[in-house]
Amino acid sequence: MNIRNINVPISVCWTITTHCNQNCDFCYAVKDVNSLNLDKNFKILKKLVDSGVKKISFVGGEPLIYSDLFPLIKEAHKLKVITSLTTNAILMDHSVLKKYSSYLDWITFSLDSLNNNIQAEMTRENNHVDKIIYLLDEIKEKNYNINIKINTIASKINKDYIEDMASLIRNYDSIIRWKIHQFVPLRNNAKKNKSKFYINQKEFDDLKDKILNNRILKNVDTRINFSGEKELEKSYFVIDPNGDVNGNNGVEKIGNILNYSVSELWRQIECKKEHINRYKKVIDI
Repeated sequence: MNIRNINVPISVCWTITTHCNQNCDFCYAVKDVNSLNLDKNFKILKKLVDSGVKKISFVGGEPLIYSDLFPLIKEAHKLKVITSLTTNAILMDHSVLKKYSSYLDWITFSLDSLNNNIQAEMTRENNHVDKIIYLLDEIKEKNYNINIKINTIASKINKDYIEDMASLIRNYDSIIRWKIHQFVPLRNNAKKNKSKFYINQKEFDDLKDKILNNRILKNVDTRINFSGEKELEKSYFVIDPNGDVNGNNGVEKIGNILNYSVSELWRQIECKKEHINRYKKVIDI
């Protein structure tokens, strides 16, 4: 595949809101950026699809807080783009899941262990594990055609409990991907709480070896990926709630998508090769 032949990103992470219903101590998300109204977001969506973007991941904050999320995802599905939602699941009950089930190709759930006490120590909500399992059961029982990805933050608090999640991965065929992220003290809460969560590269590599050599996981089809501190925010094309596009370090603003074409913004991204290597399978879906 020739990088020069790809003039726009394959996949876009669209931070639809920075508002969140949690305040996780490990979170480095940008805060307090105003969201655009639905009409402007429809314009962004059309621009992305018309340019040839294949997949849009709606992220936050907590995207379900954004009041116009449903019509936006419904329209994206209508335009035949692959749709993905990343959520902490607090606002997702059976009725919300049913409402979105016909319009989402992927849902990403955040889960850092199978122990509610560890989850609470990670500053997740109470009974977070039970909520995720309930939703996974609901997807299984209702036979919703949704692919599931699990995002796990590897930290000092939970690193000895992550391997136990192998049983969950094995029990749900809908879990297509499991991605384990090394905690990174980039900014905001994460930077303030570095001593509470930080693990070094050797600790992360040791965890990776344990996961890859787990006997249970050798017999599952789930794709398991690891994202270390060095890979942080590389390869992503990120749109902020106000339309600003993040550049090569995840912080630099390279322009607003309402004012520039997608291809113009893409030309300013240095990590094209990493992006294409990450998302090239999407082209074949």
